[in-house]
Amino acid sequence: MYAILDELKTAFASALSSTSIKKYYVGKVHNSPINYLPVFMVYAEQSTLISRSTARDRWQHIITIEVLTNAYNKVNQDGVEADGVLDAQKEIWDLFAGVDGDNEFNAATIGGALEGIILGTDYLYHHDIVIEYSQENVDGTVYYSGKATFTIDEFKTR
Repeated sequence: MYAILDELKTAFASALSSTSIKKYYVGKVHNSPINYLPVFMVYAEQSTLISRSTARDRWQHIITIEVLTNAYNKVNQDGVEADGVLDAQKEIWDLFAGVDGDNEFNAATIGGALEGIILGTDYLYHHDIVIEYSQENVDGTVYYSGKATFTIDEFKTR
């Protein structure tokens, strides 16, 4: 499982190098330092053994990609607070599902990177992306996040 997550982290770090993401992690990070934000995390939500045989097993993994940012990172002292918060949210929305004029994912988005990532022959990526957005207050810091969840099948030879 870790090999899949690490391969995804490396592929996304390359595909999203032109974005504002500062840190990439395998695993879920809580309360990242403000100067590390926005952070990219890839982690497993669930693993299910689909079929077991004497030659090869098939596992299905539910993977989550999460990007966490400070909701106030776009607010400056001269600006209107609400406008800056909305700009931070829009940055996350665009990072996950920004599209071009033909309604195709931009290459430097989570959706575009997922379309371009082809894992090794032992994996099958499902195009079943669910994207969620949320905001929370942790110890006085307001975070905004986007999460993309999808499925990968892993075939393990015995």
